[in-house]
Amino acid sequence: MRTLFCNSPNMAATTTLFLSLFLLFLARAQSQTRPTPAAPPPASDFCNGIFLSYTYTGGSPTTPKDDPGGSSSHQRSEVGLVLGYMIEGADLLSICHLLLIQGLYQNVALKLKEAILYGVSLEDIKKELFNEVEQESEKLAQKFEENILDATKNYEKVVVDKKEIEGLPFTTLALAAETAISKGYDNVNAGPWIITLDGPIYRSVMQHAHNRSLREDIYCAYVSRASEGPLNNTPIIERILELRLEKAKLLGHVNYAEFSFEAKMATLNKARDLIEKLHNASWCPAIKELRDYAREQGANEANNLNQWDINFWSERLRESKYDLNEKRPYELIAVATQKGISI
Repeated sequence: MRTLFCNSPNMAATTTLFLSLFLLFLARAQSQTRPTPAAPPPASDFCNGIFLSYTYTGGSPTTPKDDPGGSSSHQRSEVGLVLGYMIEGADLLSICHLLLIQGLYQNVALKLKEAILYGVSLEDIKKELFNEVEQESEKLAQKFEENILDATKNYEKVVVDKKEIEGLPFTTLALAAETAISKGYDNVNAGPWIITLDGPIYRSVMQHAHNRSLREDIYCAYVSRASEGPLNNTPIIERILELRLEKAKLLGHVNYAEFSFEAKMATLNKARDLIEKLHNASWCPAIKELRDYAREQGANEANNLNQWDINFWSERLRESKYDLNEKRPYELIAVATQKGISI
């Protein structure tokens, strides 16, 4: 957690004051002809400044010592934003002059914008509501991740016939066999094997399993994790969307997308246009190439490729065109291990 220093009892008021004075100076500078400002105070004078930051915490801060499990660390959101330096007794003109000389104007303006997006300029009632929204959003995000992890661990598909897992690398079969042993199965050399949704096994099945039905089952199970039963994330997603909209409206935005792009170089329309251009230029030609290759190989699904087919045929096409095979290193390790060669 960031170390925060604040000598102001009312952070929102102090921030608003600083922003108002800064904007006032800019307005006066544009409307009046001023003499060349005096040289700014030496850098050492700025060491006496007040380091401003704004922090939102969902509950009392805890340290790793107080919270060895780290459970509460997910229940708080911390924001440490450098708003600038306010110099006690220093001339505002000199401060801004120094910022301009050192090229810090854009940095200060950006940090001020970020601070506003974190609610520092809200009135007391709205700020309290904003903090409640942030707290609830953080708790829901944690619950969402926990449900995904639990659903991933709970899924398993027992395969008895080795033909169903034809094409899988030796390392994937070894992991599946070890999982079966941990579940109490015997005779794992001839099966059964347990396929899970853990990253290494899932990716391997999508890339190498010749059994299209197996790929479909694993893909559908993976993308539908935590979508029903006690681990159902659907109401959590709906509530998070409601909170995001509420947060955006508190800060004066129409929707959360508009709020998200406020501190970014891109705009919503430009980002959407870029995604569409990339999709049209890359996805359609890539799918056509995969279909043509699958058709050459006599695949029944060549004219109807689905999401569980993309990685498999991409890997086959790469092997064919570039002689690249991800399984090869693992197969060499397997052969060396079987022959008792130390690696």
